[in-house]
Amino acid sequence: MKGAIGLITRADDAGSSATANRAILEACDHGIIRNVSLMATCGAIEDAAELFRGRDDICFGVHLTLNAEWDRVRWGPVMPNDRVPTLIDAEGYFHRTPEAMKAAGALLDEAFLEMQAQLNRLRELGFPIRYADEHMFSDAYLKGTRNGSTGGARKRGSSISAVACADCRFARRRTAK
Repeated sequence: MKGAIGLITRADDAGSSATANRAILEACDHGIIRNVSLMATCGAIEDAAELFRGRDDICFGVHLTLNAEWDRVRWGPVMPNDRVPTLIDAEGYFHRTPEAMKAAGALLDEAFLEMQAQLNRLRELGFPIRYADEHMFSDAYLKGTRNGSTGGARKRGSSISAVACADCRFARRRTAK
């Protein structure tokens, strides 16, 4: 239709808490959100899997998470800590910021291992993952994580691809005025 535009709405941090999961679900139920980015590393991801089970009206993506910024709620990697030691602090959690991750000397190979593990975890929970995005723009501090689709991920045996979910059935159609 001439003059129609598509608006892609997305909620991120699903799986970070039960409260966030329910708020995102409510927004989906009201037709506000159609794309949901999931944090495989967080404690409420199983809750999210239960809440969103069978929702084929939602486009799910992996919210690639390499830091844990909160004071009271922290999370660490899906991979065993000994496989990704440069991505974690002394307590076994992700560094608080992407800047701290860079300062600690995080390795790109470890980041790709962890990102693939996050994708695998979400698939194991039954999510049909259709896109990838980043939590707090890790690529700005660890170059190469964003553009896995241009070869870096494939060279490392990863299926991560930073492709947005532009499927038209998930876009809200509005007529331009």
